[in-house]
Amino acid sequence: MDRPRWWIQALLIVGFAWAYDAVRSLHGNVVATAVRHGYAVLGLDHRLHLDWSKSLNHWVSHYDALSDVLAGYYVVMHLGMVAFTLLALWVAGRGYTFHRNVLILLSLIGLAIYWVYPVAPPRLLHTGIHDTVHSALPFAYTVEAKSANLYAAVPSLHLAWALWTAVALWAITTRWWLRCLEALHPILTAVTVLATGNHYTFDLITGAALTVVGYLIGLQLRRLLVRPPPRARLDQPVRSEVGSAVR
Repeated sequence: MDRPRWWIQALLIVGFAWAYDAVRSLHGNVVATAVRHGYAVLGLDHRLHLDWSKSLNHWVSHYDALSDVLAGYYVVMHLGMVAFTLLALWVAGRGYTFHRNVLILLSLIGLAIYWVYPVAPPRLLHTGIHDTVHSALPFAYTVEAKSANLYAAVPSLHLAWALWTAVALWAITTRWWLRCLEALHPILTAVTVLATGNHYTFDLITGAALTVVGYLIGLQLRRLLVRPPPRARLDQPVRSEVGSAVR
């Protein structure tokens, strides 16, 4: 059973989350650089004909109820689904360590990219995109602004973590309707982060690639660290008790 002690895992996850935000906050003043990078990514979206964030944001802004629902999904489900997935893996008793390590690995890679290439999200650029999360849930926005790095748009960890939850939950479920819900979460996450002005389309592409890279590295590390037991040699002498039984 792959079920480590729950309190050790809780301390590990909470400690990692605290350290993650602490390291991001030490980056210093990168506002000008992040805004410049943000316009560059927005221009890339436009050249690739993938500039969907502005049109989605303007459409959602006309429907207050939908805007509020998406804002709530953005705030609650991002960390909520990760916590639920870790709990489900621990209860299932299989695959917990592997998927947890992949989550930490891809998060560290994302942190390194944020440090080297800070990017302001669309809502912080002067492009006419409405900050729907701030309008619907100003308290959550204030908490985020105090503790998190606001200039971490590329890659989208929202989508990377959402895809991670889908893969991890898919591995421990077999019912078709559960798997449909698991696959729906990354789709809803992608629509939400675009419509709320928190990510560009390029962020989603790089976020999905980050999840793939995380699992590829995780699989390779598991092959290196978990070696199969040695095979019995055909030319080994027959043990004495077996020989006695044959005689």
